[in-house]
Amino acid sequence: MRNPMWQENSNFNQIIDYAFCFQKSKVLFTAIELNLFNTLGNTCLQSQELAELLKTDPSSTDRLLNTLCS
Repeated sequence: MRNPMWQENSNFNQIIDYAFCFQKSKVLFTAIELNLFNTLGNTCLQSQELAELLKTDPSSTDRLLNTLCS
């Protein structure tokens, strides 16, 4: 038997959807706040190079870029 909590249109699923929407928008707003898109422009940079330009941690920048791509 399926757990009713996971049924389509359940309150639980709506809460989970809101949480994921918040996470996605937070990632996008972080990139905007860092001026990532303007810094990147039309160039092709490695995450290490972009981190140097943004003055951010290379590992965190790499994770941010991967999250934006997904």
